[in-house]
Amino acid sequence: MGIVQWSHPNFITNIEYHETPDDSYYSEQYYMHQSNNIDVPEAWDITKGNSSIKVCVFDMGVDAHPDLSTLNENLGVGADGNGTGLPAKSSKGHGTACAGIIAASHNTMGIAGVAPNVELFAIRNTDYDGLLSYSDLGDGFNLAADRGADVINCSWSTSSPVPAIMDGVDYAIQNGRSSGSISL
Repeated sequence: MGIVQWSHPNFITNIEYHETPDDSYYSEQYYMHQSNNIDVPEAWDITKGNSSIKVCVFDMGVDAHPDLSTLNENLGVGADGNGTGLPAKSSKGHGTACAGIIAASHNTMGIAGVAPNVELFAIRNTDYDGLLSYSDLGDGFNLAADRGADVINCSWSTSSPVPAIMDGVDYAIQNGRSSGSISL
């Protein structure tokens, strides 16, 4: 006992490499492979998402873009229930950039998204003048949940918790995919 540490045939093997997309800017996406934060290439070995998962980008709107092939424009709307999920003129592309990080296609163009196979839709958090009320923002979470969002990406905040917005967050938690199993 203790003489042999391991024993197996010494076959020649191929080294397995994780997928590396050939999108033109993938090499500049340093954040995709950070062992202390996110290991996207390793996750791609398991899944790239699927079309049954709906991700809502609740931001300044998302442009129809050739690298966002899974964007469902029919689900997009303003948080106030008006218009579309397309950006207001003052958006500066923030929502579209967020959507790209989430779901840009692996197609030799632009960047590579974390989950390129999910269905994507936008709830625009501004009206076309760049303003919405707290209650409209709360309603945006309701709209996302009611349209079937499994995930809501929200990269904006207010200076302090606002009851009208928190009511919307609570509604999404209670009525969304997990139906109340998420806690904040």
